Amino acid sequence: MTSFPNDTDDPDIPEGPETQERPRILIIEDDPLNRSFLEAQIRGLGYEILTAEDGAVALEILNNQEPVDLILLDLFLPRVSGEEVLHAIRSDSINNSIPVIVITAADDAERRARVLRSGANDFIRKPFDVEELTARITAHLAARQTVQLASLLEVAGAIAHEINQPLTGLIGYAEMIRMHAASDAKIAKWVGNICMCAERISKTVKRLVALQKYTTIHYHGRRHILRMDADADDGE
Repeated sequence: MTSFPNDTDDPDIPEGPETQERPRILIIEDDPLNRSFLEAQIRGLGYEILTAEDGAVALEILNNQEPVDLILLDLFLPRVSGEEVLHAIRSDSINNSIPVIVITAADDAERRARVLRSGANDFIRKPFDVEELTARITAHLAARQTVQLASLLEVAGAIAHEINQPLTGLIGYAEMIRMHAASDAKIAKWVGNICMCAERISKTVKRLVALQKYTTIHYHGRRHILRMDADADDGE
């Protein structure tokens, strides 16, 4: 016997923390004093901090933990060098867009140029000025958010366009069936439920089209999904 979902049923989407309230920064530094100093300075700005004492630990964090929003990378690391870590980040389909600021005592113009060509977003020499470092972190995080939003809006617009046309047809045919089946209460009720579900989808499509900002919730593993209701509440 075929069963039909209740029209109040919602998809089983797990709740989770919004990821954009506290950007997550990974500090990759083998010197304990430098690592602790960086962590204390950046944590004081309200960021969530992860630390790695060598390149191998850093790659393990990037592969197995929550996504990070920015990386502070020392070049001279045990086991896996900073340049190897940078290459691995830029070769990874999930992590390749993370901004990387290299912090190192190396005074080598050729090395700096090579690292920047390899995908580093910025380069700061030790000893560094804390105010300058925090300003660069803020700038790179803001730029990353802008790029993410622009990409999301493009995807949202494309999805809305692809859904809207068949959805309009679905609603139209459902209304025709309801008119012709008015004498059959059970069929009329089922078709009414179809129309209600289609209208819910239609509202979601309109929200996608009007999307100007967004938050996300944790979904599964390293993935997050768009939280629609936060933006919709602002616009209604």
